[in-house]
Amino acid sequence: SDGVFINDAKVTVADIETGNGVVHVIDAVLIPEITSVNNIDKINEINVYPNPTTDVINIDFSEKFENPINIKILNNNGLLIKHISNLDNSQSISIENLSNGMYYLEISNSKQRYYKKLILNK
Repeated sequence: SDGVFINDAKVTVADIETGNGVVHVIDAVLIPEITSVNNIDKINEINVYPNPTTDVINIDFSEKFENPINIKILNNNGLLIKHISNLDNSQSISIENLSNGMYYLEISNSKQRYYKKLILNK
């Protein structure tokens, strides 16, 4: 009698057909809730130096960070600049071909993904 709800959001218009599915309009914004923060402290166990840097960055991982490790360097627009696969727990990476600016390192393995900001200033 009160209508259909998704969490606290009421469905105001239902079953709008689109080219790739069906849309339901709700009267609120859904915000994801964090259900687990396991291993969130491991980000502090990844050491990227020097930062700011010039031509080479060094990345040291804690012993708890499982191999194989993959590194992606992304620009400010999220575009992939460089990808390095199957690293071990300590690595030096040449970035001499990159222009000055801010980049993001995506550090991941099969279970975890972290981001670190990197500043390049030659």
